[in-house]
Amino acid sequence: MRENQILLVNFHNFDKKCYEMEEALGLQYIATYLESKEIHSEVCDTAIVTISLENIVDKIVNQDYLIVAFSIYQTTYDYTKQVIAELLKRHYRGHIILGGYFVSLAYKEVLSEIGDYIDCIIFGEGEQAFYNYAKRIIKNEPWKDLKSVIYKENNKIIVNDKLELIYDLDTIPIPKREKMQFRKLAKIYSSRGCYGRCAFCSIYCFFGFDKKKWRSRSVENIIEEIKYLLEEHGIKSLYFVDDNFMGLGKNGKERAYRLAESIIENNIKVTYSVEFRVNDADYTVISKMKESGLRKIFYGVESGVQKELDLLNKFTTTAQNIEAIKMTYLAGIEPNIGFIMFTPYTSFDEILENLEFLEGLIQYNCLSNSMIKSRLIIQPGFDIYERLKAENRIIWDNTTYQYVYEFVDKKVELYYSILVSNYNTDIGGLNADLAQIKDELFIWDLYDDKCYEYQCIRQLEREVFLIELDYAKEIARIVDENQPEQIDTLNYTISQKVDTALKLYNNLLKDGRFKKYMKKVPE
Repeated sequence: MRENQILLVNFHNFDKKCYEMEEALGLQYIATYLESKEIHSEVCDTAIVTISLENIVDKIVNQDYLIVAFSIYQTTYDYTKQVIAELLKRHYRGHIILGGYFVSLAYKEVLSEIGDYIDCIIFGEGEQAFYNYAKRIIKNEPWKDLKSVIYKENNKIIVNDKLELIYDLDTIPIPKREKMQFRKLAKIYSSRGCYGRCAFCSIYCFFGFDKKKWRSRSVENIIEEIKYLLEEHGIKSLYFVDDNFMGLGKNGKERAYRLAESIIENNIKVTYSVEFRVNDADYTVISKMKESGLRKIFYGVESGVQKELDLLNKFTTTAQNIEAIKMTYLAGIEPNIGFIMFTPYTSFDEILENLEFLEGLIQYNCLSNSMIKSRLIIQPGFDIYERLKAENRIIWDNTTYQYVYEFVDKKVELYYSILVSNYNTDIGGLNADLAQIKDELFIWDLYDDKCYEYQCIRQLEREVFLIELDYAKEIARIVDENQPEQIDTLNYTISQKVDTALKLYNNLLKDGRFKKYMKKVPE
């Protein structure tokens, strides 16, 4: 076994198209941090490099890595289990560990299933915790006393204390991504954590309840990484994956404004997108950010019903939701939103209210494609998980790796069942394709109402959303009036509209003005 050889593995969802927005930036951070401590590691990121599960197993066994670490998402847990099973069959002798949001929260469920076949789970921030573990393994020293480690022993799950957060993010080396193959778009963090405590969010569970949950890098440190990505990798666009880009209050807004100023002062030509809470939206800051290259803002709106916002611990109002979207639109930026149509406690009347809310956002160029059937996902540690558990309303699903529930309102249960089972799958595929084309326009700085290509795609998105909205409303009417015999007629009408939209889409792709940019969209 070769000393100091560590493989960090990230799986993307092999069943779906993959683009570099799925790049495992967290693993790149860990690899660079280890390198700064003179420990060699290698990243195998299937979102970037094409490699099969079988070849990953061969690579691990043939190169006899000392440690193999898997960064796991709920959607990729099955792949990890398959690889671990094959490694055991082939008598792999190294150490297997897991990390990431999913296993940090669902550690009981994961270790109950595969805890006998792995060393441990490293939970929370990975850089220091993984280094501490790797150093012990390399020196062949005991590791079970380490902080931020969870493991199974004698059929019991042991959860050690968590390491303190890294407060000065500038002390973490900028991730060096020499072997990565970009399509001109890269992820970047400018901060970590969030000051909010939404009842459905993994962020506060992952980072804990520290007073400084939201921590930011200095403007100078961020600019250094941006220059590195542009100069070394030819990056044209950045996706800031901060859990909350703006941060809290006056200081957060001043930092965002200074970063925009610095991008302009350094003559950096780049487009970028960010994520805000609606209560942090500020017209002056957004306008300066647009001048520096901002093209998209994502808001966690979640609901157009105040009762639901309160249930989700958003500490925002429906009026703030609308104001943030309107402000962003007036600043010339396309607002994108996250939305949860269904929670366990949603009433039928609240569904109608949400549909009306989404329809009202169209005037601000805010479309909620594929949102009409979005359902709250429940994971351990969430506040709403604790409530549902106390009410005995949730059951762990070993196929989807999440807790499932029935709706309190049985009319909603019926509505959701009919809505999902009759949903036209071509709509989902078309929405996904349009989103990827828009990503390409974003990269080439064509994400603008004055751009012909953008206008065409946006208009088609609007048409598709109106089809979805009409479908959701009609299903609601059918359920409310108890007219199930009308479902087949509705499905036929919707399919006709979708076919028309697909023809428009195919015609657009044949347009010579699109081919210049769209040829880079993966098939």
